[in-house]
Amino acid sequence: MSNVFKKIVSVGVTMSTMLWSVGVSALLPVAATAAICPAFQSGDLLKVTGRPAIYAVDSNGKVLYFPSGDEFKSWNTGETYGGYTAVDQACYDSLPVPAMAPMGVNFRPGSFIVKRASSDQLYVVEPGNKLAKITAAAADALYGTTRKTFTVADVFWTNYPSANRGADITEAKVHPGMLVSNADKTWYVDDNSTLHEVTPSGMTANRFKAAFVRPVTSAMITGLSTGDTYSALVPALSDRTQTGGASSTIPPTGGGALSVALDATNPAGGNLADSTALNPVLKVSLRAGSADVKVTGLTVTKSGFLANTAVSGIEVVDSSGLRHGSVASSINADNQVTLIFSGDPIVVRANGSEVATVRVNLGSVITNGTLRFSLASASAVQTEGNGSVSGSFPVTGNEFIVYDGGNAVAAVKLDTVQVHNNATLNVDDVNQQDLAKFTLQETTSKEKVLVKEWTLYNNGTAADSDLKDFQLVAQDSTVLSTAQQVNKNIRFVLATPYEIDKGLTKTFTVRGKIINGAARTIQLVTYNNYDVVVTGQTTGANLLPAVGSTDTTYPIGDATNNNKVTVGSGTTSFNKDTTSPTAAITPGSSNVVLAKYYAKPTGENMELRTIAMGVVTGTASVFTGSLTVRVNGASVAVLTPTDIANHATTLTSVTLSTYPTLVAGQNNYVTVEGNISSSATNGATTTVYMDLTQVRRLITNDIMDPGVGIVASNQLTIQAAALRVTNLALPVAQSVVAGTSNKELANIELNAGVVSSGEDVKVTSIIISQTKTAGAVTDFGNLVLYDAAGNALPTTGSTSNGAASTTFTFVSPVIVPKTGSVVLKLRGDVLAGSGAHTFAVDDADNHVASVGKDTGNEIDETAGSGVGQGMTVVSSGYLTLSMVSGVGGSPSTDQLVTPGQTNVAVFAFKLTAQNEPIKLTTLRLMASGTAWSSVNNLTNIRLYRNSETNSFASATQMSTGPGTNTSTVFTWTATDNLLPDAVQPGTSVTIYVKADIGVANQVKLGEGFQFGISSTSTTNIVAKGASSNATLDNNNTTVLSGAPLLATGLTYIAPFQVLATADAPTAGSSATQAIIAGTQLARIKIMNNGSSKVTISGIQFTDSGSHTGTTTSYTLKYSSQNSTDYTANTASSTAWASGGAGDSVNFSNLGAHSGTFDIDGGSYRFVTVSIQGLGPTSAGTSGDNWQLSIASLGHITYSVAESDLGYDGNLSGGLAGSISSLKADGKPQMGTLVKS
Repeated sequence: MSNVFKKIVSVGVTMSTMLWSVGVSALLPVAATAAICPAFQSGDLLKVTGRPAIYAVDSNGKVLYFPSGDEFKSWNTGETYGGYTAVDQACYDSLPVPAMAPMGVNFRPGSFIVKRASSDQLYVVEPGNKLAKITAAAADALYGTTRKTFTVADVFWTNYPSANRGADITEAKVHPGMLVSNADKTWYVDDNSTLHEVTPSGMTANRFKAAFVRPVTSAMITGLSTGDTYSALVPALSDRTQTGGASSTIPPTGGGALSVALDATNPAGGNLADSTALNPVLKVSLRAGSADVKVTGLTVTKSGFLANTAVSGIEVVDSSGLRHGSVASSINADNQVTLIFSGDPIVVRANGSEVATVRVNLGSVITNGTLRFSLASASAVQTEGNGSVSGSFPVTGNEFIVYDGGNAVAAVKLDTVQVHNNATLNVDDVNQQDLAKFTLQETTSKEKVLVKEWTLYNNGTAADSDLKDFQLVAQDSTVLSTAQQVNKNIRFVLATPYEIDKGLTKTFTVRGKIINGAARTIQLVTYNNYDVVVTGQTTGANLLPAVGSTDTTYPIGDATNNNKVTVGSGTTSFNKDTTSPTAAITPGSSNVVLAKYYAKPTGENMELRTIAMGVVTGTASVFTGSLTVRVNGASVAVLTPTDIANHATTLTSVTLSTYPTLVAGQNNYVTVEGNISSSATNGATTTVYMDLTQVRRLITNDIMDPGVGIVASNQLTIQAAALRVTNLALPVAQSVVAGTSNKELANIELNAGVVSSGEDVKVTSIIISQTKTAGAVTDFGNLVLYDAAGNALPTTGSTSNGAASTTFTFVSPVIVPKTGSVVLKLRGDVLAGSGAHTFAVDDADNHVASVGKDTGNEIDETAGSGVGQGMTVVSSGYLTLSMVSGVGGSPSTDQLVTPGQTNVAVFAFKLTAQNEPIKLTTLRLMASGTAWSSVNNLTNIRLYRNSETNSFASATQMSTGPGTNTSTVFTWTATDNLLPDAVQPGTSVTIYVKADIGVANQVKLGEGFQFGISSTSTTNIVAKGASSNATLDNNNTTVLSGAPLLATGLTYIAPFQVLATADAPTAGSSATQAIIAGTQLARIKIMNNGSSKVTISGIQFTDSGSHTGTTTSYTLKYSSQNSTDYTANTASSTAWASGGAGDSVNFSNLGAHSGTFDIDGGSYRFVTVSIQGLGPTSAGTSGDNWQLSIASLGHITYSVAESDLGYDGNLSGGLAGSISSLKADGKPQMGTLVKS
């Protein structure tokens, strides 16, 4: 895969890469001087030297990316990535990117079927980046049933503009852009569905791919005319960007200049119908040099035989379709019209380009004729500052023939519908209100019409800032478009054109929000016939709406008082703000906000003149100094508290010292501030009551009472600073070891929230007392207080020596929030001693110094519950051992392993420390069993801490232990600690033991073991305290306990797996049937998964059922190898059982009865247990039942010859023997049979 292809693919995969590839020029600063680029034709390829991505240049010199390699290859005859012009970085950076879709190169017309990622709708690609819907059946007929369909990602779908769609394809008829073969010729279908023969040289010149030539039948091209033959390059066909493919080039332009040329997308000559609008007749490319150029006007010259009066309107639009300047309505006697738009120039950015399009409207009564438009000379292009204009003049468009379109083109009428007649609407900035209505009627029934755009003009006096959020609403209440008023124009652009069927009339409502503008007026009108863009659906002609019967001249809707609305005089609302204070206030506080309101006028600004106010405080004195009223932060009144009514309804009138302006449409905040007396009574309250009593409406120009009513603030409570001090219950009472450092001794809570403090509290010092039952206060030292984050709190004096009371005077006071608490932790070193020592604040009021943070008022602290917890000094810590079973732990049931098996979990135990961290210095593990003698049975013994993956200790093998052939041991010792870290109190450590099983010729098959720690003797386990350094062993069982520990499950070594599984009856099932001699009670399958033959020597079943026969006899039968002849062979053995639950049906000594049987390696046999007899005295009773199982590992035994194994399995030194009493795996359980 080439680097180029990788780059193209990555553009299609991730948006970020696409933006990198496309947007470099947009991100880099504009060069100071013009870059020198080669001349490009539309569709040419370029690549920056040293960079992998390839781009295409459109007719405006703008750079388009390739979304993927598939689009690229659809335009090339081969599969390579050549054909580009190499440019330097400066050239590339000077080339702009498109301002609107398409931003990238699409698939070549006629190449593939495409679809969107989230839709099954199929499309074909037609010329001009156009898509057309196609049915699956039509796609199969035209493109073949094995056609390839490409899914275009959503991010690239916009490269096919939604307004650019061809006619739907619902039958097998060729479409524009296709290459087809018929009658031994290759044909191209152009935009007008005309067939052009393509010769071999034409295929090569236009880079047509033979793979895209689709064979078609004559029926598929019936009715199509033929045009000229394509035997050479046709630029429009080979243009990858589909923007015109002009053969002329766009040369580089010098700095500060403007180059003018006929644009590559200039409309082709053709037919125009009368009574149509917005017909593009000339497109010119404007390219700037190194500086921006503002084009302020164009002088357009008309030629042809059509009368000047037949042209009813001429306008200029830019590449985005926006009109610049006004629509000219006439052409002068010199056949010219000058379009001036200096107030709204077309801006051509430095080193960039723009396209100016001249569009004309044609009158309704016209004699057939021709017309053509041009720019006669450089002086026809006016620029700001009269910069230089160059080009090959005249720049002339193509000739058009104007015909009477009455036989095919639709016609529409526009009229107004009265909604208001000089009505008054109030300001409402939340809801849309109906402002105008219009009707559009298609009057010819010749074709449907599409409404695409509608511009209204506000003929009233309301400013742009008075109105917002206009909606154009269809008669079914669908919102077709939204817009804002700009320079009194409201331009609706419909994302989806609105369809009006033949002969129908549709009503449109215009709604908007009135947010200001008292006494101003609104009257929305359609000012000109070209302000409504209506297009015939079939012809594509833009139509000029005629007038209706209600309003017979343009502007439509401007009749006196018709839909005229006057914005009502302003009103105001007054409310308590959500941020008005609610928290308690403290005595001595200054400039406290007591209340916060907001006034919100609508319709017009208002001047606030007088208010009425009351402050209810009861009889207690609350305030000192003055009260201040502010509007939007500015003081408007300073009042003496005693002059204000202490009443909620009978308020004091206040004339403001200055008259603030309340701005319409926004919240204007009114606050009341006061100073609280330091002697204010704790628990006293204050509430402010306010009414706005007089305003002057600045537009209506009257003075009035806004009638808002009295609004109360939140009631505020006077609350002095307060603090509660509590000795918390943590840490719990416990033993501590002498030598322990930084031990947590007490937690002290300082809580202002629980006592509703009126302000934050500043704590400057704390005295902590120490009481004891024995020892000395100096047994503890280096006392330090820490905050909750673990930071030590520096003090001004030493606290290193233990004492009956220790004073902590803080360098930086501790701040307790008024709504919360702070916990201080006391830590210290345990130096020596005995007895229980308790640390606490035992006199909150006298041992804690605190004040209000802001006021500095002293606080009477209160004490919470709690007297601290005793820390009893002991000589050492404790270590407790306990078993850990389960997955990865000590085996709790017997298990089997095989030679060479690795990572076998053999043992696990837990170490729990108390009082101090504990280190492990000696550990001896023992593997023991009734027959366990070979030190080679286990290798690579490893010890792991918790879930760690690296072992902290290991041994290659164990040594012979105590007893005769019954155990092996290994002892690990360390001077300081076997473990990586000491075992911490409160955090147990689990040690997992894993081992590998020795390989064949090293292990004794059949031997079994269980791991453990035999006792707490100094031989087996020794520990020591990390703080006390005291030895913990069996000399003091109170400090080391838990052994012996021994895994309950044994691990046996088997040569390989011999596995028993249940066959019948199915486990968990129960069936009632006749039970007689010969009845089969259970069947198991024994599978030899090894490679050597085994001899089954014993099988013991457990019967969990209950039956009445005094004795019952059973027989054992087995199948042929790898066969389902379940009872083909009988083992010469009879088993007896008395009938009680849990009886053993025991065939454990098959060899004594010559009933053993062999199973070859990789083979199996079925074994069946049957009733032989129900006993000499009884034939059984209804309800008797049998439920058989293999209950334990070892209830099926087998032997294997060493000669079959191929190695010495018992380490006897030869291969002449056999290994017996080996245990089969599996504990199958069968279903229940009940005697009927």
